[in-house]
Amino acid sequence: MAGNKNEDVAPSGEVHDNSYTTGGDAKVNPVVSDDAPVEDPYKGTDPDSDAQLERDEKEAIDKGNIMKDRTRHAKPVDTYREPGDMEGLEQTEDTGRSATSTTDQVLRS
Repeated sequence: MAGNKNEDVAPSGEVHDNSYTTGGDAKVNPVVSDDAPVEDPYKGTDPDSDAQLERDEKEAIDKGNIMKDRTRHAKPVDTYREPGDMEGLEQTEDTGRSATSTTDQVLRS
């Protein structure tokens, strides 16, 4: 690969390429330049602080979903239970046969 003209060109640490930006008349989302200012939602506070985390958690809790120390439509914990082994199953006479085909059932009726 000797002789490749790009081998000797090392990229610099700061890259600003604004060739991809669109004009202000773009109909869809315009692409802004690398140098455009970015809105800082924290405005001088430390976003990694415990105080900011506490504020974020308070904002995230939707108090409208909490009713009397539990969430809406939830049953009290002690009202949920596992069904029994036979609960909800059709009760049939035990004939001693583990399985019968539909043909056998038709012939017997």
